[in-house]
Amino acid sequence: MSTARDSGISVIDITNPYAPSAASHVVDGRDGFNNLNTVQYLDAVNHGSRTLVVATSYFDNAIQLVDITNPGAPTPLSSAAQGMDGFDALIGPTGVSAIRHGAGTYVVVADYFGNGIQIAEITADGILKATSTVAAGLDASLHLATSTGVESATVSGRTYALTATPSQDVVQITDITDPLTPTVVSLIRDGEGGFVMDGPVGIETGSVSGRHYAFITGLESESVQVADISNPAMPEPLHLILEGMGWVVETVFTYVDRMPYLIAGTRTGDTIHVIDVSDPSRPDIVATLPDAIPAIQGLDIIHTAEGVLVIVFSFDHSSMHIIDITDPANPHRISAMDGEHLYSVTDVDAITIGDRTLAAASSYRTDTVLVVDITDPRDPVLLSSGQGRDGGHDLHGPESVQVAAIGDGVFVAISNGNDSMQLMDITDPLRPVVASTPGILFGSTVYGITDVEIVSADSGTYVLFQTIDENVTVLLDATDPYEPVALSPIPPLHRLASFQ
Repeated sequence: MSTARDSGISVIDITNPYAPSAASHVVDGRDGFNNLNTVQYLDAVNHGSRTLVVATSYFDNAIQLVDITNPGAPTPLSSAAQGMDGFDALIGPTGVSAIRHGAGTYVVVADYFGNGIQIAEITADGILKATSTVAAGLDASLHLATSTGVESATVSGRTYALTATPSQDVVQITDITDPLTPTVVSLIRDGEGGFVMDGPVGIETGSVSGRHYAFITGLESESVQVADISNPAMPEPLHLILEGMGWVVETVFTYVDRMPYLIAGTRTGDTIHVIDVSDPSRPDIVATLPDAIPAIQGLDIIHTAEGVLVIVFSFDHSSMHIIDITDPANPHRISAMDGEHLYSVTDVDAITIGDRTLAAASSYRTDTVLVVDITDPRDPVLLSSGQGRDGGHDLHGPESVQVAAIGDGVFVAISNGNDSMQLMDITDPLRPVVASTPGILFGSTVYGITDVEIVSADSGTYVLFQTIDENVTVLLDATDPYEPVALSPIPPLHRLASFQ
C-alpha cells in the first residue's frame, strides 16, 4: 500500500487476515528509492519468478519499479521520469495498472496534467522501457484531463450553486437558498438544446443589465458557452466564445468603468483575452496579451486603489504575474513573483480589506497556502504561509482557495485535492492559524476536492466543496469558521431518475 504523506510504500502480511502485520516499509530518498515523492498509486504483478510493484510519484513526474519477492526487504529496480528515454506522458502520474499481455509485462499510467496515457514494458531484466503514449500533450485530439468546478449566483433573491461534471458533460443548477434543503432545479447537457460544452471544467457567473449569465468552459470543445440563467430552471444558450482557440484554463467576470468584461486565459499561446460582454449574445474580444506567463494555469481579478488587476499563475514555472487591465484595451504586465514557495501553484484568490489587498495562493507540490500582500502590485510581498501539518494545518495537495470576510475576520477556504478541507484564519496575515479542518465532520475523508466557493445565503456563510468522488458537492455552514457545521451534500442531478 502507498503512504503519500511520508512518500513511502508499506508491505503488509495478510496471510492471517485476522492479524495483519507489517512486513516492511520503504520511503523516498533512502536505500536507493529516489522516485517515491508523494506516491499515491501502485499495482503489483508477477514477472517471471519475481513479484514486482510499480508506483507512481506525482511530484517526481516518475514511476518506480520495486521488487517485493522478499516482502521483508523490497529492492528498488529501475525508474522512469518525464522527458527521459521516450517517456513523455508522466506529468503528474496518478493511476497505474501492471498487466501481462502475451509474453510481456506492461505498465499503463494515467498522466494527469500531461493529458495522456503512458504505456511501458517491463523487460526481462527489470528495466522500464517506453513503448507508446495515447494523446500525450495539451494539443492532442483526445483530452483525458479531468477536473470539476463550482460557482454560485444570486437570481431574483435566491442563491444557486452551479456545478460542472466533465465526465458526464453536464452542468447542474441547485437552489441553495435554504442550505438545509438544497433543491436541484435544472441540468444543462452538452449537445442538447443548443448547448456546446464538451467536458465542462469551469463556471463563471455575472449579471449584465439586470439579467444573469453563466460562462461555462468546455475542455474538449475548446470554447466558452455563454448561457442565460435568468430563469435557472430554463437556462438558454446564447453564444460560443473563443471557439477553436485552444484550451481555456479559466475565466473571470468583472466590471471595468461600469462595463462588463470576461477575462479568459488560454494555454495556447499562454494568452489573456479581454472580452466585452455588454451584449452577452455578441461578445467582443477587445484585447489579447500573448505570453502572459509560461504554461498559464489560472487567474483571478482584484479591484484595488492601483486599478483593476489580473493575477495570473503557472503550475509548471513556479511564478505569479500581475497584469493591469484598468484600460481593457491595453492590458500589460506590471510585476512578477517567483520562487520555491510558488512551486506548482494551483489557485489564487484575492481580497481588499480596508487599505490592504491580500492574495492567498495554493502550492500543490509543497502542501502550502501562501499569504501575499499585493497592496502595491508592483512590489508583491510574501507575508506568511501554512504548510502540511505544521501548526495544526492539514494541507495535502491544495487545489483551490477562496478568501472571504466572515464576521470580523478574514478566512481562506481550502480544498485539498487528495483528501480534505480546511478553513484558515488570516485576519492577522502575518500569523495565519487553523480555524478548522471540517473533513472529519463528514464521517470520513472526502476524496478529490477540486474546487471551493464561499456564498452568503439565509443570513449565514456557507462553503461549497466540489468533489470528483461521485461528483457530490459538499455543503458546509461556516458562519462560525471555528465551529463549522456539516449539512446534507448536494447529489449529482444527472444520477436522479427524474432528470434522465
